[in-house]
Amino acid sequence: MERKTTLAEIKGKYPFQNVTLANLAEVNPVVIHWMLISQPVARWQAEEVIEVLSMITEENYSLDTVDVVLAET
Repeated sequence: MERKTTLAEIKGKYPFQNVTLANLAEVNPVVIHWMLISQPVARWQAEEVIEVLSMITEENYSLDTVDVVLAET
């Protein structure tokens, strides 16, 4: 299985402001921070952030390709 990329690696390739990404994804800015430092976030939050990143970067990101720690439900 191919190694997943991290949000930090994506940010290195496509610099973004955490608050701007959070606003576009309609999540609290702390969610972006947690994702950057591999802290758990809700699945819906991760999906929203990744969906917005895919649109902005024109890359095909998903939970299958981005390493995200999901909170247990």
